[in-house]
Amino acid sequence: MSRARFCSLFFLVAAVIVLGAQSAAAQANRATITGTVTDTSGALVSGADVTATSTETNIPSKTVSNQDGIYTIPNLAPGKYSVEFKRDGFETLNRPSVTLE
Repeated sequence: MSRARFCSLFFLVAAVIVLGAQSAAAQANRATITGTVTDTSGALVSGADVTATSTETNIPSKTVSNQDGIYTIPNLAPGKYSVEFKRDGFETLNRPSVTLE
């Protein structure tokens, strides 16, 4: 078995983009979380489950990292989130306090 298989997942936040969307009737602010999942050696990790859960509503939003380790969770309401990164063979990584404005 390779050493990387037992490494913890890490993530590099390539960008946390705060997007404003405006409709004719009202303004609704939305945000996107995006980044890259890597292991401790810096190797890209594809197929990692990424879940952002609103700490205020407990509503999860999920995605999976692509072949380049990139993930994107769009259309999130501003607020506080807990972000979890999981993949078989790796330790789960939690970021309990991510704030989107």
